[in-house]
Amino acid sequence: MRSGMPQISGSQVLQQVVGGVDGADYRFRCTADAAPDSQHLAVTATLRVRRR
Repeated sequence: MRSGMPQISGSQVLQQVVGGVDGADYRFRCTADAAPDSQHLAVTATLRVRRR
């Protein structure tokens, strides 16, 4: 599913995703420790793969 390394662009983390099974739902989670107070951040998203 993931292809290559994640890229950080400002406040965004970009990850290329390839493949997948039609009808499947995939959950992705991104975590980061933010300076200077080491605040722990987490975002979860669901990618639904559907044939057009």
